Amino acid sequence: MRNGGAAGESPTLFDHARTLRGRHGPGPWPGFGDPLPDARPDSARVVLVGGGEDALVRHTPDSDGVVPPTGVELADHLEHLLLAPAPSISGDRLRSLHDLLATCEPIEVADQLSAEVRRRGLPSDGLRRLGRQLAEHGTHRAPVKIGLVLLGLGGDIRDRELLLLLGSLDELTLYAAVALHRSQPDADLAVHTLAQRVAGWGRIQAVRTLRDTTDPVLDPTWFHALRTSDRRHAAHILDLAERRLATTPRPERDHALLLFAHLLRRHPEHGWPLLRSALTSSTPEVRRTALTTLTGWPVDTLTREAADHLRTTRTPRPENPQEARP
Repeated sequence: MRNGGAAGESPTLFDHARTLRGRHGPGPWPGFGDPLPDARPDSARVVLVGGGEDALVRHTPDSDGVVPPTGVELADHLEHLLLAPAPSISGDRLRSLHDLLATCEPIEVADQLSAEVRRRGLPSDGLRRLGRQLAEHGTHRAPVKIGLVLLGLGGDIRDRELLLLLGSLDELTLYAAVALHRSQPDADLAVHTLAQRVAGWGRIQAVRTLRDTTDPVLDPTWFHALRTSDRRHAAHILDLAERRLATTPRPERDHALLLFAHLLRRHPEHGWPLLRSALTSSTPEVRRTALTTLTGWPVDTLTREAADHLRTTRTPRPENPQEARP
């Protein structure tokens, strides 16, 4: 960790994000914002759902054999720092906290840490101040992620731009999206803004944060994500969309299905479950658009069910039942 009285010469993730923004605008950034400053020179990034890398190393001690702290242990540490008679966190104390957090797996401890912080009623102003220090001055991704968790618990509108900036790094999108949703007065719109600044799995994680929203203005998030994603990412987005639409009221559902029916023309390999729903919609326009999309899909991409449906719709039906008799 460096800056703010902390030691170390490595660049911060915050500086890295600012450099990318200066070169490429608000995002999406080339290579998902990788490599991050703390990346090992000989490591190749595995593009997984945000937090996927963490999941692969769960419960695994680091190279020095240190057992990562639990969420409860981290909450104990934060409580000691924030409720001290003179709670000033800088210099050696901040560096010590940063180094401790660098040994943890954020995906493992974030939920438990959040629950413990709420249960103990730790002061929001202290959580916000400490969260910003870790987010702005951290040189390792784990302390920065925990800083974003703390901003979700104690942050406010003043932290919006910081969360959007750091969240534009694919590795941090999940944590920034949750923090935005918890801390901002226009939570859904804030996450929608972040979703436009990331690509690939970062965008999927932002969309996942919005999976329970009922605000129709956020529909463009899903469609933008689908329109600009490759096949692998599109499959995951379509799965999320199908689950969301299963609980959406009929008028909004039919409107969304109509838009998806247009976009699914580019995704014959993964689009059948949603297109099947569109084909059975109560709205004629939705059914017609879905059938047009199905007709345009290459035959070799159709599932058996899709091929059977297409064959059925192409089979002429006699208008007079008498005509069907020999």
